Amino acid sequence: MEVDGSGGGFNPGRKWGQFATRENALLWALGRMLCHEKLRGAARQAVLDRIDNIRQLRLF
Repeated sequence: MEVDGSGGGFNPGRKWGQFATRENALLWALGRMLCHEKLRGAARQAVLDRIDNIRQLRLF
């Protein structure tokens, strides 16, 4: 799956340099991946686990 830097409308594309931190960019990209219906099963769970891991690291 590819996350590109173009788009418009409700969910406009973003460029990696437009985020304050690397984690913010990763969270955005992972969230965008979850929007695709093709992402199912183990791949979807891996994305959710990665998001949870990033969010847990921010607590400390």
